[in-house]
Amino acid sequence: IFAGDGSQSNYAKITCVANSGAGGIEFLIEENDIIVFQEIYDIPILTANLVELFLIFNPNENSLQAAYALDNGERINIGTAQTVSANLFNILGVGLIATSQNSGMPFAATWADIAVQLDPLAVTGTWEDMPCNAFPTCSSEPTHRHENAYVQAGDKFYLMGGRGLKSVQIYNPQDNTWTNGATPPLELHHFQAVEWNGLLYVIGAFTGDFPHETPVSHIYIYDPVSDIWIQGAEIPAARQRGSAGVVVYNDKIYVVNGIVDGHSSDWVNWLDEYDPLTNIWTTLPNSPQARDHFQAALHDGKIYVAAGRRSGQNTTFSPTIAEIEMYDLQTQTWTTLANDIPTQRAGASVAVLGDEILVMGGESETQLAAHNETEAFNTLTQTWRTLDTLRTGRHGTQVITN
Repeated sequence: IFAGDGSQSNYAKITCVANSGAGGIEFLIEENDIIVFQEIYDIPILTANLVELFLIFNPNENSLQAAYALDNGERINIGTAQTVSANLFNILGVGLIATSQNSGMPFAATWADIAVQLDPLAVTGTWEDMPCNAFPTCSSEPTHRHENAYVQAGDKFYLMGGRGLKSVQIYNPQDNTWTNGATPPLELHHFQAVEWNGLLYVIGAFTGDFPHETPVSHIYIYDPVSDIWIQGAEIPAARQRGSAGVVVYNDKIYVVNGIVDGHSSDWVNWLDEYDPLTNIWTTLPNSPQARDHFQAALHDGKIYVAAGRRSGQNTTFSPTIAEIEMYDLQTQTWTTLANDIPTQRAGASVAVLGDEILVMGGESETQLAAHNETEAFNTLTQTWRTLDTLRTGRHGTQVITN
């Protein structure tokens, strides 16, 4: 593959090469008629039926990474990313290149396609405000609240809970309108709502006042179609807590970590499975450490736990937790991953976007204002990167990807 400015002076190429008969891949960069990088890598291309070659340009870092994949397998980087000049980002041509030198026996080879794609991992994104005048009328704004949940069911978004007794509010993204729904039977806050079979579940919530909020003893379920709240099964008394992470996988609901005594003490490293079809609870292995005031994420059959704190161990807001932990639902094992979260904080919002887990906003003892950082954890490379910051820092809410 050849990519450059249309001349023979500024280009990059990645090619399959003979490599003295062993087969391999060559990566070469030429700038202003000077070869600035050239390397041949021993890659077993001769035993593969399909070889995919990649040139990955990152304009944010002025870098170029070569990569390959064999037989529809995982994309693998070759060496390290190379810093290049702006000349190589003025790309006018992308195509195929073939050369030979002292060639011997010919062999048959075919190529399938060549594509230029935007790599989402090279984009930092942009946050945009939706001011009041973006809605039909200012009266259609939602009620201000915090320590609440925000979750999707069908084609609508549901704002739920928060400190004080607040009704559900329903956002219709088709016409940018908000409508009011039913009020829950009690104050519900500090929870991560999940959707299952069209119903919205509240598990692992708090009720009451700071700093000794009490865990809600039962599951509460909101039915968006009937606009009613239902008191569900009781949570086992010995496993009740608030400010926990919650995800859904294969018709089971998983509740991870949390804290028993509000913002004061008894943070836990528990993991529980709830079957909404049978109302059966199952205790699963504890996570490596306890944390609260965080949200869990599910990706590819694994639960990811990032950010959070142990409220009250030192102060209300500390210590925050640096490590990110992962639970494999198939093997039922926990792993502490290598790269800590760059900005330690609790009360952050978490969402899955592609192969990345986004951690947004939050609060910590290191600053008075709420955090506006947005950081993404790549589940494939297990590395972090920084994305566009929130226009206004915030904590204690939930995020929908749609």
